[in-house]
Amino acid sequence: MAELTLEKNQAAVILTAFEGDIEVDIAFDQEEGLAGQICKALATKLIQDEAFREDLLGMITESPESE
Repeated sequence: MAELTLEKNQAAVILTAFEGDIEVDIAFDQEEGLAGQICKALATKLIQDEAFREDLLGMITESPESE
């Protein structure tokens, strides 16, 4: 696994995806801050909102001809 050092005011959403399932984690440096709160909101949306998740998956599976 790659190592990433987050600096102040940075946060990350870490996704592990396999066979239709998505595992979501977040990381932030020391204080959660705004970036951490945004990551938390995105993670919650990915976990709890099936329509949002399906929309995202649909965006990546669309064929180039449909654009």
